[in-house]
Amino acid sequence: PTAGGPGKQLTSNAAAESDVAWSPDGKTIAFVTRREGDAAPQIYLLPADGGEARRLTSVPTGVQALKWSRDGASIAFLTRVWTDLQTWPEQAERLKARAESRMTARVWDKPPVTSWDRFVDDRQWHVYFADIATGAIRPGTLGSGRAVSFSPPDDGSDAYDLSPDGRTIVFVSDTDTKGTRPNLDIYAWSAGGAGLVNLTADNTAPDTAPVFSPDGRFLAFGQQKIYGFYADRVRLMVRDVASGRIRDLSGDWDRSASGVIWTPDSRALLGAIDDAATRRIYRFNLAGGAPQPVTTANDFGALAMEGSTLVALR
Repeated sequence: PTAGGPGKQLTSNAAAESDVAWSPDGKTIAFVTRREGDAAPQIYLLPADGGEARRLTSVPTGVQALKWSRDGASIAFLTRVWTDLQTWPEQAERLKARAESRMTARVWDKPPVTSWDRFVDDRQWHVYFADIATGAIRPGTLGSGRAVSFSPPDDGSDAYDLSPDGRTIVFVSDTDTKGTRPNLDIYAWSAGGAGLVNLTADNTAPDTAPVFSPDGRFLAFGQQKIYGFYADRVRLMVRDVASGRIRDLSGDWDRSASGVIWTPDSRALLGAIDDAATRRIYRFNLAGGAPQPVTTANDFGALAMEGSTLVALR
């Protein structure tokens, strides 16, 4: 309870669980786990008032980075697929064939070859949607022609977001086609509307972590300016969805914006900021002005809003 008191254990299965997400109406908890009979991690749904969890998906390539649609009718997730295959049984068959093959040699004709601690294969990350009522799966970004980009150990949860009206997916994608000059940009994909639009085409350094305001009027994201310099500070940018105007909320502030979430009234953002070796919570007002410290001595992260209550890990 956010008002205080002891926590209540909701699951007791031996399998590990992750990606926990409340439904918009607060009645259902979605999470990812791999229980008995699952070939890969799947979405499970648990009634918030108690009961048994039920499996929603049977995706052979596994799921991660859950996001509920605003109407609660579906859950978006990321999975890594071969784009030349049309069905999930085909995906499963190729996974099985690769796993059982005695041939372990691999060939790359362009970089990247590795991502963090693993080799890159010929699959792509894409957003899909699972229907809550039926479990049916439909593609999200697959028809856009661009893959979602992120690197482990990041789980991909900040690599995409859904507009509150459900009409648009924004996601991070690498515009580089040769593998020699990576450039992460933020794309907006609306299958039934404007199609695919690069929102940050004028910036050659990374643009990351897009997140819509609750009212859908603004899109916040992080932006670096110096190409190839990983330690360049991350600026907090806000784009007006209607006009396309982009503003820098962090100005000449000498910290990097990270772990940013919107307040429920869409008038400010809160972030867990690395500040002199401690992550302090700062408030960025949409109206402008210097970032305001909310906390002082202790280290905080993993921010979330519960009504007017800010929740964090310390």
